Amino acid sequence: MKTRDFILTILFSLIFSYSNAQNERIANASLKHRMDSLLKAQNVPMLAMGLIENNEIVMTEVLGLSKPINNASSELQFSVASLTKPVTMMLALTLASNKAWNLDESLAHYWIDPDVRGDTLVNRLTSRHVLSHQGGFINWRSMNPGGKLVFDTPPGTAFRYSGEGYEYLRHAMEKKFNKHFEYLVDSLVFKPLHMNHSYMKWPDHLDTLKYAGRFDQHGKKYPIEKPASANAAASLITTIRDYAEFALACLKGEGISADLNRQIHTPQIMVTQVRDVGIGLSWVVIKNLSRNEYALMHTGSDPGIKTLIVLLPKSKRGLVVFTNGDNGKNVYEAVLREMLDVGNEILLRMKKPSEN
Repeated sequence: MKTRDFILTILFSLIFSYSNAQNERIANASLKHRMDSLLKAQNVPMLAMGLIENNEIVMTEVLGLSKPINNASSELQFSVASLTKPVTMMLALTLASNKAWNLDESLAHYWIDPDVRGDTLVNRLTSRHVLSHQGGFINWRSMNPGGKLVFDTPPGTAFRYSGEGYEYLRHAMEKKFNKHFEYLVDSLVFKPLHMNHSYMKWPDHLDTLKYAGRFDQHGKKYPIEKPASANAAASLITTIRDYAEFALACLKGEGISADLNRQIHTPQIMVTQVRDVGIGLSWVVIKNLSRNEYALMHTGSDPGIKTLIVLLPKSKRGLVVFTNGDNGKNVYEAVLREMLDVGNEILLRMKKPSEN
């Protein structure tokens, strides 16, 4: 190649690279503008996004009403409601992989809730039932007449989404290992995955200025709740970067055996009223998406908290979305459509038949 041609080749390469970088910045600026507009329209103060491509975290960002929040991706704390449940699942499967816990052993060997002590069904309840929402409990005992825990169905016979089941599992683990649940999670999940800003209860050192807070549908702030003890279903406080690290570990199957990892991805029970949707170990499993893809999904919802995680194991991709407002579901659905090519498919699949 002549010197002149070589110089032109390098020059065009530099121009092309600069153009691509400019286009990427323009695209990111356009995305931020659309997301900021959406947040304002929905009265949701903050949106945190984590994106995984080809088994690598390629983005973690927090957006506010007008501009990104400096260093928020590593420091700003969010309550994430039921995105706590996959963390509890990871603890159980880590222990099972180390032969310290048996998913199919009766939890009655370690714990029987006083409300169901006289019911023989307690002997059938296992960790697998709890993690796949087949424990037989409704979501919370407070929803029952009299506010007591009862078996709505025999364990292992029907899908009943239940936070109570996860709390039952927490009690059993604490009894067997004689450790607080938050200690078990911290030592076996958070520390190995370098989730250095994640807590199962409110830490004494957490500055409320580094907490995203929770807001109602009109943008009014709820009082800050500081959980004094761990709830295995709902108490996790974390950052978008930490939870993206957790999502990446789930994609890679880190810390658990290959057999148990396969079971996470395999529906333990199908949700009969929704096509191609089942419940694995903690995750909703959405089958038969485009390009032979399938998804693992979980959402979280409490007052002022609407969160989402979607993993696409075959293409090694993932998306984590936190919002801190009652209207946040509208925001995370828009992000899902924007960031993942199967996002709209997932949303359509998850609608109830009456909504289609």
